[in-house]
Amino acid sequence: MGSALRFCIPQMIGRKMGEYWELIKPLVDFKYEVIETRMNSMFELATQDEIEKLRSASGTDSGRKSSEELKLEYLNDQDKTLHIKGQMIYIEEWQQMLFLACPIMKGLNSLIWAGLFINDLSMHDYSRDIMLANAQTEMEAGLAKM
Repeated sequence: MGSALRFCIPQMIGRKMGEYWELIKPLVDFKYEVIETRMNSMFELATQDEIEKLRSASGTDSGRKSSEELKLEYLNDQDKTLHIKGQMIYIEEWQQMLFLACPIMKGLNSLIWAGLFINDLSMHDYSRDIMLANAQTEMEAGLAKM
């Protein structure tokens, strides 16, 4: 488990993925045998509980601002679970499945609210660039209104 995910859900270490995550895509059962037959598919997982609830349950929320302090009113109507997408890779030496993934975020405010940083996004796709360009556009639009 990566350091960013360990920060978000520290109690998941040593537990089965199905205890904290649900499979969103592809629409199949979240079982090892089924996933093994779909190794070339893109997988999307979402936490079963809201990320803020998972973080506060572990007691690692100290020093972080809550969504109220960040004034993220628009997040009230949105899904507050953490979504990650990636691929499953079987590692023969470990005899285990590895899920190589990155978070799916709608904007910088969602990223901050989840307790993640821009470096936690994949460097191999344009999600970082798009997110930063959108944030810059929003800031410029806000300044233009002044």
